[in-house]
Amino acid sequence: MKALTHLENGHFMGLISFFLIFNCFSIEKLPLLETKQAIQTIRFISEDGKYTYSQRRSGALLMSYNYKSHKILEFPTGVEYFIASFPKGDRLAIEVSSAHHQNFDPNKLNTIYTTRKGSKIVSEVGKGVDVKVHLPNNFISYYHPLNKTISVHNVLASEEVHQITLSRKHNPFFRPDVIMPNPETVLYTDINDKGHAALLLYNLLTKKIKVLYKSSLVGMKFETCLTSEMVFVGEFSYPGVFNGSKIMQIKTNSGSFAGLKTIYQSSSNDIGNLNCLKDEAYFIKSVSEDKNLNLKITEVAMIDNDMKKPALLTNLKSVSQIINMDGRLLIPFREKVFVLKGAHQIADDKIEKEEK
Repeated sequence: MKALTHLENGHFMGLISFFLIFNCFSIEKLPLLETKQAIQTIRFISEDGKYTYSQRRSGALLMSYNYKSHKILEFPTGVEYFIASFPKGDRLAIEVSSAHHQNFDPNKLNTIYTTRKGSKIVSEVGKGVDVKVHLPNNFISYYHPLNKTISVHNVLASEEVHQITLSRKHNPFFRPDVIMPNPETVLYTDINDKGHAALLLYNLLTKKIKVLYKSSLVGMKFETCLTSEMVFVGEFSYPGVFNGSKIMQIKTNSGSFAGLKTIYQSSSNDIGNLNCLKDEAYFIKSVSEDKNLNLKITEVAMIDNDMKKPALLTNLKSVSQIINMDGRLLIPFREKVFVLKGAHQIADDKIEKEEK
């Protein structure tokens, strides 16, 4: 056997550390998401499995329920649909990107619609990107990348739309993270012209803005997620910055939302992709990293308020994304979709006949 070079030896030791870390945890094989439709066509599955939304090559968006399908929207070929929900609620928001694979303008505006799970009625609400549903049924938000504004729309009061103006910036790819702990409060992220990220609070009643936390480092991104009792805030380095990672939390019943508590901090440059389920936070952790070659071994980790360190939940070695689909956590991995949390067998998504 030839002698290991310095670089090879470092990589070898990194792999040894990786396997030693995984030996500390009991990691079971994750189930695959099992659907009767082709998984590439599915855009949304409700948590209870009753409703499945899928996209046809023709440009139609179908909703299937009880082995029947109904056409919800239809646009020319080349459209792409993105569907957002709030777990335990029945409100859906649909973002329609026309000419999705031809128009790569980062400031392109998509059309936003809203509907209820299982309903054939779809209503247009505005233009923007990155639509989200907040609270069980009544609020949605979306971002206007040209005006640099967040629209917070009270769907139950159709005329009530709040506009939050962000700072002017040169980065056309920036997208704010937005959550609503209660009907009066919007927490959102922003960056200033020097590249410092911040978490801000906007009160819908007083129209006042308050800075809750500002990063002392340049090149950091903030991600947020919400549980019934906690707000989790992740601070992660952009690729190539190498400033480490941090996860903080605060209870949702804290009226001021001040005094974030750090529950995790690492010199590792974790990918992030923060998601919440119950009272736990899930994120993509960098287990091993070679900065010279820009190579990482990345896995899904989970942490809550009582844990001293994150628990690793996967052994895929190259996780890049976590998707929270109506309370079901999914991990896309190459041509497969693994289920991290939630049911993996979908019983009612088969389409026997498309309604004309």
